[in-house]
Amino acid sequence: MRRSRTYGLFCQLALASLVAMVSACGGGGDAPAEDGPAAYMATCAICHGPKGGGLLGPNISGSTTAGIGSWTDAQFTAAVRTGVDDEGKTLCPDMTRYPVALISDAKLAAIHAFLKGNIENTPQAGTSCP
Repeated sequence: MRRSRTYGLFCQLALASLVAMVSACGGGGDAPAEDGPAAYMATCAICHGPKGGGLLGPNISGSTTAGIGSWTDAQFTAAVRTGVDDEGKTLCPDMTRYPVALISDAKLAAIHAFLKGNIENTPQAGTSCP
């Protein structure tokens, strides 16, 4: 358990550093929908895999059976911002919470659109949380 918490902290610090570097280079603004894949790869892929099928984090692909394909943009945004899923359950503590200062609603919508287009039907709970 200690290892997963340490790795989760490492992921959070690495992602925060990456976001700071992108913002400093002028890339931190709102991403149009076509930038969803790039925004996802820079922000989420390290834990959820290249197409959202799961890795350290769970499957967040567009699958309605194994992923978050039935989630609305509002539910997705709330989960990323507050760490609470569509059923009101708290997400894994290792899941980074992203305030608007780090990632805009428009960029989250672009990421969500990208994920909805990727269907990975294999259930993957993730390995970073028990």
